[in-house]
Amino acid sequence: AEYMGTVNSGICMGIDTARFVAEPVAPEFLCPICTEVLDDPIQTLCEHYFCRSCIITALQHRSQCPIDRRPQLPSDLTPLPRGMRSQYERLLIYCINRERGCDHVLALSALAAHEGSCEFGELKCSYGGCLETVLRKNFDDHRTNCEWRPIQCSFGCGTVCPYRSATSHSSICHLRPVECPNSCGQMIPSNSLTQHLAEVCPRGIVNCRVDGCAFSGERGDENIWNVHNTSEATNHVAILSQELKKLKERGIDQVRFNQEVRESLQSIQRQAVAAHERAERADQTANRSLATAAAAAPAPQRIPQPTPSRSNRSHYSATTRCFVGIGIIVVLCILVLSVAHEFDERRVDRTWDSIKRWVKHVAHVMFTKYMDLLSREAAVYTYIPALIGVFIVTAAAIRIRSTRRRRLRRPLLSPFTMSDDE
Repeated sequence: AEYMGTVNSGICMGIDTARFVAEPVAPEFLCPICTEVLDDPIQTLCEHYFCRSCIITALQHRSQCPIDRRPQLPSDLTPLPRGMRSQYERLLIYCINRERGCDHVLALSALAAHEGSCEFGELKCSYGGCLETVLRKNFDDHRTNCEWRPIQCSFGCGTVCPYRSATSHSSICHLRPVECPNSCGQMIPSNSLTQHLAEVCPRGIVNCRVDGCAFSGERGDENIWNVHNTSEATNHVAILSQELKKLKERGIDQVRFNQEVRESLQSIQRQAVAAHERAERADQTANRSLATAAAAAPAPQRIPQPTPSRSNRSHYSATTRCFVGIGIIVVLCILVLSVAHEFDERRVDRTWDSIKRWVKHVAHVMFTKYMDLLSREAAVYTYIPALIGVFIVTAAAIRIRSTRRRRLRRPLLSPFTMSDDE
C-alpha cells in the first residue's frame, strides 16, 4: 500500500498495457509497483524486476525489496539477464502517437528511435513568446508563418523584431520613407526630411542670394529666378556696392584695431624687461652687502680637537705585550717538553694529535683575535712573539715524535735548567 500510494501520486509509472498488440502481457514483464509494463527494467539482488524509476523511488523510502522485504540499495540494482531482455525487447507495441494518426506497430527496442522522428509527434514552437504545439510534419510550415518569427526591418535600420510587431516598428523607424510635404514627388527617410527641405527640395521656398533683396521663390523654378535677376540687376548692384563699402570700413577699423593691439604688446614687453633689470640690480646690491658684512665680522675661533694618544689606544705598551707573549709561550713549551718523556708510545701518539690541534688554535688566536686588540702601531711587534711561539711548539712536536721512534724514556732537560754538577 505504501508503494502504490507513491505510484498513484504520479511520481513513477510504467508503459500502459493497452498500447501492446498482444494482450495480456506476460506477468514477468509487469512492474509489481505500478502494475504497468516495465519501463527501463532493472533487477534486484533477489531477482525481482521493476521499472527503474519505480524501484529507485521505493528505495528512497525504505531500503528493502518491495516483494520479499530483503535489504536492497540502489547501488545493488543490475540490468535484466540477456534472455529476459531479449524477450522484453521483442514485444510489439503501437506508437504513442496512434490517436493523432500514426499506425506504426514496432518492436519495443525500436520504439524510442521511431518516436524521436514520428511525423505525428508534437513539438513546441521554438520562437520566444509562441506557446503553440504543432505536429512534426507541420512544424516547418508553422515556423514559416508563425507570428513570433523574427524578421529584420525592411528599411535597413538593422532592428530585428517579431513579425507581429513589424507594423508598429515601421511606424516609428527613423529610416521609414515619407513623402515630401512640398509635393516634390520624392520619398525621403524620416531622419533626413529636415535637411531635404532646407537644402535639396526643388519646391522649397528660398530667399534671393543677394543679401538685402526681399524676393523669395521656389528653389527649382529657374524661369522665376532668371526674370528676377534680369529685372533687379540695378538694385542688386546698388546693394552690393553698399556691402562693399561696409566691408572697406570694417577693414579699416580692423587694421586700426590690430595696430593698437601691437602697440599694447610692445608696451607690455618693455615693462617686463625693465622689471627684470630692476630685479638683477637688487640681487647685486644684496650680494655686495653680504660680502661687506662677512669681511667685517671676526673670524670664528677653531676649537682644538684632542688627539688620541697611544696610551689611550691600549692599556699596555707594545713592547710589554710582546715580551709577555714570548714568556707565556716559552713557559708552555717547557712544560710540554718536560712532561713528554713520561708518556709511553700510545700516550705520545695522543699527545702528538693534541699538539697539532693546539698549534692551529694558537695560530688562530695570534693572527685573528689577538690582532683586534692591538693598535696599528703595535701590530708589527705582535708578529714576533706569534712566530716565535709557533716555531717553539713545532720544535716540541718534532721532539716528541723522535722520542717515539727511539723509545727513550730519559728525562728531557730544559735549556733553562742545569744539574747541580754542571
